[in-house]
Amino acid sequence: MQFVVHQNRYLRSAGHEVKEFYLKSRINPIVLLGEVRRFRLEQDSFRPDIIHANYGTVTALFTSRLAKSPVVVTFRGSDLNPVRGDSSLVNSCRLFLSKMAASSTRTRAIICVSKQLASVVGDISKKIVVIPDGLDLGLFKPADRSERREALGWSPSVPVVLFNASRHPVLKRLDLAKQVLGRVQEVFPHACLHVLNGKTEQEKVVDCMNASDVLLVTSDFEGSPNVVKEAMACNLPVVSVDVGDVAQQLENTSCSIVCDRNVDALANAAIQILSELPRSNGREHVKELDWSILSNKILNVFHGVLLQA
Repeated sequence: MQFVVHQNRYLRSAGHEVKEFYLKSRINPIVLLGEVRRFRLEQDSFRPDIIHANYGTVTALFTSRLAKSPVVVTFRGSDLNPVRGDSSLVNSCRLFLSKMAASSTRTRAIICVSKQLASVVGDISKKIVVIPDGLDLGLFKPADRSERREALGWSPSVPVVLFNASRHPVLKRLDLAKQVLGRVQEVFPHACLHVLNGKTEQEKVVDCMNASDVLLVTSDFEGSPNVVKEAMACNLPVVSVDVGDVAQQLENTSCSIVCDRNVDALANAAIQILSELPRSNGREHVKELDWSILSNKILNVFHGVLLQA
């Protein structure tokens, strides 16, 4: 969970004490029972002013039921949106647990990474703040395409479509991305799809973005996908379906296209970009998403909760 690592790093640099607590399981009831005692001991030892649950479902509900301090919950996407491949029962349970956590008396504020997620939470008589996940702009920045390809061992002439399957290829719709590539190969026979699997080190992700020609996003649901903002920071053109806050993020970004969720539309958009091989002006539009700026917004939420308390 890189977003937690970056967020906490900036909070610490601002002079705040931060301790991370990760549940050993969210689905094994026996393990969760053991986690109750461990969580209580951690609270007694650390004595936090605020407890920040960085995900909904069991994580947020566990926190809001056992916290001795005011809780802030951040919803990130799959904790509220349905997940393709999961049954309607599983999706309903996930949403139910998240809304239970949101409505808890101990939960004093809610952060959503996109407006769409805020609309799913609905009116629960609590202040909902939209704060997207931030970026490390010192790491994600433009670099020479040819140099990065040489460093990665990629061919200098092969068109490369970058795709982030993360750890959820079904949700990210890798199947649709492969269909789009097949259509692209009718025009660019040697085009390839480079797939990130969620385990790639961030330094290599930066290299891949600067070496690629276009980022393709086909997800069924998203909150505020970091991969789009990271691509923008590297000036990598983006072709995406209208999901999460992508349309809003790309609104003024050149050489990037938001289109319908079908193979023809996505392939034609990718072909258009591969024909011209431009770079975008995305970096100009993500300057306000630096973690140092967004961490201050999160701190303002914390301060508001403490004043309330």
